[in-house]
Amino acid sequence: MINHRQIEAFNALMVMGSTVKAGELLGISQPAVSRLIKQLEIETQLKLFDRESGRMRPTREGLAFHREVDRAFLSLRRLEFVAHEIRTYDQGQIRIGALPALGFSFIPQVVHKYSQENPKVLIKIETTSSAIIRDVVAGGQFDLGFVADEVDISGVLSERFAAPPVVCIMPLGHPLSRKSVIRPEDLEGEPFVSLSHVDRTRQRIDALFEKAGILPNVVVETHFALSICQLVASGLGVGLINPYSLGGIAPGQLVARPFVPRLSFQTLMIYPPDRRMSSAVQAFRNIAHREIVQSLEQIFATYDVTPDAESRKAIGRIAPPGPWIRNPRV
Repeated sequence: MINHRQIEAFNALMVMGSTVKAGELLGISQPAVSRLIKQLEIETQLKLFDRESGRMRPTREGLAFHREVDRAFLSLRRLEFVAHEIRTYDQGQIRIGALPALGFSFIPQVVHKYSQENPKVLIKIETTSSAIIRDVVAGGQFDLGFVADEVDISGVLSERFAAPPVVCIMPLGHPLSRKSVIRPEDLEGEPFVSLSHVDRTRQRIDALFEKAGILPNVVVETHFALSICQLVASGLGVGLINPYSLGGIAPGQLVARPFVPRLSFQTLMIYPPDRRMSSAVQAFRNIAHREIVQSLEQIFATYDVTPDAESRKAIGRIAPPGPWIRNPRV
């Protein structure tokens, strides 16, 4: 029978990327993590990981299983939230879900600005995948969600948030930093720090490389663009990221350049379909629209990246306050 400890080990391995780091997170040894994973594979009768040169890479079955595990963990955290709300009920709160690209750097900036103007409103943030955010927003558990545009938006209200261009980042002093614009052929043979192969943006980048006849020299894969920034800054290679993540790293650690052909990272705001937007959520929404423009302009200025006219138009827009923006598929 599957037990909670096996699921904890599986989730930790998926999140941390190695049995050593998973063990550190759980406070157990690396062999103990491996043993729990093996027991889970026996219980589920699924091959969750491929073992390659001492590394464990999730299989398609493992990725599918983790999506359900992620939902289960989110449900457990939701029960903790509910219990707390019952004990200390307060109307002055906003529940926000954000994909990692925005949740690790940009959303905290918005929260800081919002809290200065609304100090009595409690804000709860959950940073997770777009698919999970969509599910909990559709179920009314979150008041507002920030998601990638490829997510299924049936059953929610939605509006476009921003679509900034992907940029190429590299270590200080890298030969490519002498170029004003980076093209796919410039990256041929370069050590490449990439998003995970299951990431939609990674898949679009791979398609672009394939069209150009380029096979990227991938040296590291990670789920998070902020991790790419840190790895590139350490000198491990170059990378292609959404510019939001540059806000999460101190300036002066790496170089950024425009990348062509243009590849945008498009995001949406989504809301529950069955209730009107509260004044607290509406105020947060308006601040987010205002701050995304200022934040991206500051990032581009800091890294001396000059986006083209189309990119500037797509960076963001301030939506007027008012009624919900309805998705025709709702």
